[in-house]
Amino acid sequence: MSKALIIASRNSKKLAELRELLAPRGYSLVSLRELDPQGRLEIAETGRTFRENALIKARAAARAFERPAVGEDSGLSVVPLGGAPGVYSARFHRLTTAELRGLYNAYPGGEPLIADGLDPDRLNNVRLLAELEGSKDRRAFYTCALALVDAAGKALFTTRGEVHGRLGDRWAGGGGFGYDPLFHPEDSRLTYGELPPEAKRATSHRSRALRRFLAYLDEVRR
Repeated sequence: MSKALIIASRNSKKLAELRELLAPRGYSLVSLRELDPQGRLEIAETGRTFRENALIKARAAARAFERPAVGEDSGLSVVPLGGAPGVYSARFHRLTTAELRGLYNAYPGGEPLIADGLDPDRLNNVRLLAELEGSKDRRAFYTCALALVDAAGKALFTTRGEVHGRLGDRWAGGGGFGYDPLFHPEDSRLTYGELPPEAKRATSHRSRALRRFLAYLDEVRR
């Protein structure tokens, strides 16, 4: 297996984190931003699980560029919200109750939050805080799924990592991305937004999935 891998993502923050985790082992990532700067390749994330979406992304990239590819999908599941936003984490702010209940039928309900020009991460966090207002149950967990496929789109390996914790009632810290300023990993008084990058890398859902992924890559290279 080559140490140059296609990663089927355009998310610059996610790519930076993946590169930081893979670089010490000698692996380099080529992103869709670099391979398809005009954005011609559109990938519809229609999966009902993180694993399904990771495979959809990897297969689309592999078939488009005729090379093995890695797909990644991740998000936050909130226990008192019935598991939402889950696979809809990136677009939570703009989804209706009906859309969310299509997958998370125990979702209690909420209103879309749309404001032109504002960062989607911020809108997602604003909606999440509003829907948890007054709730004593703040349990949540991050999930990351990784999938490796060959150039024809055949699945070679899939894995996932999780980290459980709780959500605070306010933003804390300017690091990380997504819901990191609200998420306290288990046994930590600090959010992922407050923790130094190296501390987050040591415990994150993405690093846990990547450790299993790297173990697989090391095995096939023997």
